[in-house]
Formats: sequence, C-alpha cells, structure tokens
Amino acid sequence: MPSREYYLQSRYRTLLEAYITLARDIAIVFGANTLTAEREIRDAVDFEIAIANVGIPLSNLMI
Repeated sequence: MPSREYYLQSRYRTLLEAYITLARDIAIVFGANTLTAEREIRDAVDFEIAIANVGIPLSNLMI
C-alpha cells in the first residue's frame, strides 16, 4: 500500500480488502490451500497494520 493511511483510515477499507483478495488469489495460483492462504494473508496484513500504527505520518515528515 502506498502509505500508512491506507491501513488506518476507513475510507480505504475497500482498497485494503482488494489488496487482501489479490494477495490471497496469487497465493492460491501458486498452490496454497484456500483457507490457509486467506488466514496467512490476513495475518500478514494485520502485521502491516500494526507497523502502520507505530509509523510516523508522511505529513509529519515533510518540511
């Protein structure tokens, strides 16, 4: 995702779900079990959200 806001703001929830679906579908194409792929991709995105929560907003980095 382009920035932490995509993980944290509800207005981007549709895009986040599309990202999850795409990643899951790619994992399945490469042979992953459907249920396992869904769980592991969601776990990975949960981790990405946790990282976004501790990150500094891009607007705070601009001078």
